[in-house]
Amino acid sequence: MKPAYQYALDRIRAMAPPNGDQRMNMETRLGPLAATMTTPNDPMLAAYDNWWQGLTGQGEGSGWFGMNTIPQEMARLQGVSDEYGGLSPEYLQAFGDSALMPGPGVMGTVGKVGNALSGVADDLPMDTASQMARADQYFPVDAWHGSPRNITEFRNTYSTPEGHYGPHHYFTNSLEDVNENYAGLGGPDITSRIQREIESSADAMFDGDADDLLDYWAFRGVDVDDAADLSQGQIDEALDAIARERLGIQNDGTVYPARLRMENPVRVGGDGETFFDYAIKYSDDGEDIVGEGGSFMDLLRATQESFDEWQIDQFTRDDVLAKLYDDAVDGGISASDFDAILRANINEVYDDFTGEMASPGAVIADIFKKAGFDSIDMDASVFSNRQGFGGVKLPGMAGTQDARHFIVFDDNANQIRSRFARFDPRNLNSRNLLASGLLGGVTGAGLLSNDAEAAQ
Repeated sequence: MKPAYQYALDRIRAMAPPNGDQRMNMETRLGPLAATMTTPNDPMLAAYDNWWQGLTGQGEGSGWFGMNTIPQEMARLQGVSDEYGGLSPEYLQAFGDSALMPGPGVMGTVGKVGNALSGVADDLPMDTASQMARADQYFPVDAWHGSPRNITEFRNTYSTPEGHYGPHHYFTNSLEDVNENYAGLGGPDITSRIQREIESSADAMFDGDADDLLDYWAFRGVDVDDAADLSQGQIDEALDAIARERLGIQNDGTVYPARLRMENPVRVGGDGETFFDYAIKYSDDGEDIVGEGGSFMDLLRATQESFDEWQIDQFTRDDVLAKLYDDAVDGGISASDFDAILRANINEVYDDFTGEMASPGAVIADIFKKAGFDSIDMDASVFSNRQGFGGVKLPGMAGTQDARHFIVFDDNANQIRSRFARFDPRNLNSRNLLASGLLGGVTGAGLLSNDAEAAQ
């Protein structure tokens, strides 16, 4: 039998946000893990039962926001002990910030567990000056993120490989940019994704697969056997609702003030952009190349490794590598030139896990990761003057002319925090946005003004 702490950690990683069909999916996902336990009264089963009852409003256990997590329930039921990790370094490392959040979900007599946890959580000075000093030290980059989802930690559950740099986490340093393009459901990115989902469901319906539409209306008391029996209005409503559910849309838009820890970003475009130097050593007679060096060679090795994994065809890889060498021969290549060459020459790549078509940027991000970078800092002005296929001019995105976009790779999502977090240095490895602080976000219309920012 696996240790209880590992079982709890597996469950947490498997959990989906508790809304709509995802709640049922979570139960399905956790079922096989429950079967690994050897006894029905294992403390973790009791902890999960309390957690589930609190989530669904059936009992005293914890719910979702501000309530107990599964490991907290385990601690509450079992007390602090070496057998189940207690407050040992291993426990804190395994559960991150969640181990330090007793919250209102702890009901009844908590005793030594609650006292110990709150003692650890409350020893940080939380005056604004101290909090911001820790933020500046550990998460120095100010940023904004806009989303129609309730986010407590960043995961790529709803990310798309078609994103500019693939399925990672996107931020901007421009308040105008986030308000105009990401704060609501009218932004260009989420609008296009909703439309693609609607078209996908409509195509399936026309091909004879209308089960999702029929299920949608059956759940609402409209029992029909064929989509032809539905009005166009009913079809449109169902298609829109299904698209939103698939994309995890939970609100009309939220702006999240964030702080980022970008320890080794590749800077693409603008002042101070990353340059990959290339040095050639020639023979004494100057006729032959006898050696090559510089960071360009590291970038090439990462490129070839990524091309193998993405199954880039031989013609394309030879063509791209030749163009990269041509550009770098005079001493190296900038990150933006590298980016442009790959975007212009890579077509029809697919995500190996989802089977979806991916953008060339997903390959580029993978190359940068393999080259040792943890994030991307890009000049967002490329979105202010966009071109489509054949050079057709597309509407620019407001607020991007002087903006930078920050892309944090999913593997490094622990480098993201809410601006209202504790910034506890003991929990730098946690993905939790709050580090036991209060979630900061403006919901509803999602717009945030400079006055609102100052007030917070």
